[in-house]
Amino acid sequence: MNITLTILLTLLGGVVSGLVTTAIVVGLRLFWLKVINPWVEEKLYQDAEVKGTWTGTFESFTGDDGNENGIREFYHERIIMLQEQNQRLLQKKRRKRLKETAPGPPKLPEKTDLLSAHNGGEASATTPESKTDLETKPSATASEQSDSEDDEEENPTDEEATSESQASEMMIELQRVGHTITGRMVCVNGADQGRSYDLIGNFRNLLLTGTYQSYNKANLDRGGFCLMLRHNGDVLDGFFACYSDGEHAVSPFQCILKRKANES
Repeated sequence: MNITLTILLTLLGGVVSGLVTTAIVVGLRLFWLKVINPWVEEKLYQDAEVKGTWTGTFESFTGDDGNENGIREFYHERIIMLQEQNQRLLQKKRRKRLKETAPGPPKLPEKTDLLSAHNGGEASATTPESKTDLETKPSATASEQSDSEDDEEENPTDEEATSESQASEMMIELQRVGHTITGRMVCVNGADQGRSYDLIGNFRNLLLTGTYQSYNKANLDRGGFCLMLRHNGDVLDGFFACYSDGEHAVSPFQCILKRKANES
């Protein structure tokens, strides 16, 4: 009986000591990963600082995949489109200003005597009222043309409307511990307005790479990203590869983020 009790106590002591040893090892490992290792990485970190709030645009990329200058052409076309829009707005303002300041059409001299003599005394065929109507027709036609041009300018083309509808405004809050990046991305304007996404990645040699997924676990939105720090550390420029649930495909999206002025 005593031998059996001694064996049980020995086994119990071995099990307890094993559990305590395992707990100590796991605790030390977690302490190393959560405290010591981040502290060491933070002390050795020498890259640029990307922690803070970033805001910018997020839109579908339509560049030519087979062209190495696709991104440059995309920027060039975008700038030209904005310049044309500004030019049309200026022309519209000039036309409105001319309409308000321009005098009325000059009145033609009355020729009732000559017309009546030519038509055998039928002066009623060309009364002043009928001439007034004839004089106002050209101005009315010009007014209609101007109004139609204004309507065309106020109504953008399908391509412009599509590009504007695809663009979204994003705000990203980034946190950094060593080279590890975490953050939250929120769509403040656009098709996904109000949706939030969790980011996790790594920042090394001016490149921020990582993955994102929807904060709402019921949604399937997720993908990867690669952004480069440019313009003296004030701009993150790159692309997202996003899963499109409607098309059941991965689509490229261009993202240009600017650091908040008070955090630069």
